[in-house]
Amino acid sequence: MANTQQKTKTKWSKRDVIFGSIGAIIILFAGWLVYERYKPAPTYPLGDSSKLEYVGEVGYGCWLFCDSNPASTYYYATDMSVEEVMGYFRRAKSRQSPRTIDNVTDFTLDTNDGQDISIYYYTNKQDKNLNTYQFKRTDRKYIVSIPSFDYEIAKKAI
Repeated sequence: MANTQQKTKTKWSKRDVIFGSIGAIIILFAGWLVYERYKPAPTYPLGDSSKLEYVGEVGYGCWLFCDSNPASTYYYATDMSVEEVMGYFRRAKSRQSPRTIDNVTDFTLDTNDGQDISIYYYTNKQDKNLNTYQFKRTDRKYIVSIPSFDYEIAKKAI
């Protein structure tokens, strides 16, 4: 007698495929969430870190149901005066005199190629608006902020 074995064919039901697909999607989504939570935060240096030290960013906006697209504001600690910060961007000139309201000085620089850089200079690091964010600790006296859409322009103006 010959020993014959029958090959059994596994048949996947539609239910198995649906549940398997949903499970795979859930696992991929959970992996993406873990990655986003623990990946190293990017930094946005602006030239010499001994003059402008990157201390953090604040994001705002979204793609749906917001008044603006996603963007950020980058914050830098410094010991430079307003005039020194304006001079730090050698390839840009001040459009107008800086104006100060409630310990915040704002000014706009025009670059040599006709683009603008908006900068806020905070003389009080304990400003109520700044205290709500978790910035890197620093001994520097002042904080400078630049919007993300001006970052590349500012880098080229140094």
